[in-house]
Amino acid sequence: MDEEAYQSVFNDVNPNACVYEKTILQNKAQCQYSKRFFLAEREGVSCQSNTARDQCQQLIELLKENAVFALKLHHHYGELPHAKAIKIQVGGLLGISQLLNIPTDSDPPIANIYQLIQQAIQQYHSLEQLPFSEIMPAISAFKGRSSRR
Repeated sequence: MDEEAYQSVFNDVNPNACVYEKTILQNKAQCQYSKRFFLAEREGVSCQSNTARDQCQQLIELLKENAVFALKLHHHYGELPHAKAIKIQVGGLLGISQLLNIPTDSDPPIANIYQLIQQAIQQYHSLEQLPFSEIMPAISAFKGRSSRR
């Protein structure tokens, strides 16, 4: 199966793809609304809540906008390379956890993405009001897995 055909089938099977799919598949986080599935020997994650998915998408966009300088990007639009997407996803969640004084020494470090976002909204009244300048160091500091040779 060529990659284009696979992506077409994948999008048909998974119309509500999880925004944090990369993070969940790397076992850095879980979410009460995520559901794993397999297609052609590959694993995917779907979101079982449109409301949760919209909030996650909003958070990712805000993190991208604010991480342009931290990740040495020229702009925040479009698909990011995998390593930078992971830095934004995992680093952003870890930064928010630090803001909220939630321990991240468990496995996975983020027990429930949706619950974390709800706690952030409760404390800061909206995602737009998060202190992104305090989250950026966690994004910059996050190291994905090292390259294999």
